[in-house]
Order: sequence, then C-alpha cells, then structure tokens
Amino acid sequence: MSARTLRGLAIVAGLAISSTALAGISYSINPAVPDSYGPGGGHAFWFPDNGGAQVPNGGNATFQFVDDSGVLTFNTALTSATMTGRIASAGNPGSVWDVEIHFILGMSNAEFTNPMGHLNPNGGTSFGQQKRELHSNAYIENGGPVDPATWRYFYIDESNSNLTGVGGAIEGVVLDITQRPGGNDYGRYVFQVGEGANGKNIHFGASTWFSYSGAFHGVGDINIDLKEIPAPGAATLAMLAAGIGGSRRRRR
Repeated sequence: MSARTLRGLAIVAGLAISSTALAGISYSINPAVPDSYGPGGGHAFWFPDNGGAQVPNGGNATFQFVDDSGVLTFNTALTSATMTGRIASAGNPGSVWDVEIHFILGMSNAEFTNPMGHLNPNGGTSFGQQKRELHSNAYIENGGPVDPATWRYFYIDESNSNLTGVGGAIEGVVLDITQRPGGNDYGRYVFQVGEGANGKNIHFGASTWFSYSGAFHGVGDINIDLKEIPAPGAATLAMLAAGIGGSRRRRR
C-alpha cells in the first residue's frame, strides 16, 4: 500500500497528520496575510513587472494565485519541490503569469545553518541564514510560538524556473527566476518552509526572495500560506478501484 494511501486512511480514521511532515505532500497556496506578529503587506508574489521600476504595493507589483491554481508539492525525499499555478496582478488586470518554479537541495535547519557551511547548487560552500521577518516576540527564544529550528530550506533551480506571460502584451513573455541574493551572499535567504517561515504570520507557510530577467528585470519575493491537500480517503479509493474494475469488466 502506498504512503499516500496510508495517509488517506489516517485522515478517514480521524488521526492528526502533522503539517510539517512534508514528504510527498501537495499544498494549496494562499497569500500570507499579516497577523499581530507580522509586518505589513499581504500577497503571494510581489514583483514590479514593468521593467524593474519600483511601484508601491497595491499596484502591479502585488500578485495572488487565481482560481485556487497555486500548488506546492514536495518529493518524498524532501530534497526538491515544485510550485505551479497562475498569478494575477491586484492592480493591473492585464498582468497574468503562469508560475513554474522548481526548488532543489532540500536541507534541514541544522544542515543549512551548519557553521562549516553547506554545498550550494553551484558546488561551492555557502553559509545559510534564516530570514526572520516577524516581530521578535514571535520567536521561541522570546517566548513566541515560532521555532525556526523546525524549518526546511531549498534553493531555486535557476535552470528550470520561470514565469510565462498570459494574454495581451505579455503573451508568451518568459521571465527567468533566480535565487536572490546571489554573488557572495548566495546561500542566504533561500526558500524556507515551516511554521512562521512566510515572514507575515505564524501560520505554516514559506517565503523567499528572487530575481527575474528576460524582457525586463528586477527583484521580488514570495510570501505564502500553505494548506495540505488531503490524499483521497479509503472510501474514495475503493470507489475509484471499483469503477476501474467495472470498466474493465464492461470492456471484456
């Protein structure tokens, strides 16, 4: 029996499934909205898509996933993840982009922040640093609920991540997505996942900074809440199996 089937059975049985058990799980994506622990904002993506000129939040820099299309899926080894979906600008209806971002080199907090460093995707040594954007009272050492030691970290796969324009003047425009910062700071502020990791609230979520280039260029960030997409329950799986068996019998 597969791990996903077992998880479905557990859900049907009413057993609690830890939201931090990422292996092989898909999550729906929502914008991270600030709570009392977080700074302002409230978006899934933020990036100025007009040639890099900085525009205020609420303009064409603030994006949300549309039609519940945002999904983040982790592989079973927790070494990679993939984000897909379609985002639209809150201030410019003509700015719609298909998202495909791949994350690699998944690491635990201990691996990422190892004082001796860790290998980055280019084969060099980097020194990891948590991106702590919540108010200081959110974190465990100050009596708060967020323990960054439980977070997991991934690099953006710079060879296989992009935004593709949908419709109008940006139809087919491709923006290549890379990790930010780069250079000597490559290794700081990568894609972090966990309770309070979205930088806006103490929910289970994720965040990162990124750069983009192509028809225009600039920098942006991702701040998202994540909600597990339940695996099919045992009853659903049984009905699916019965349906498949029935169709086979009918074909015979």
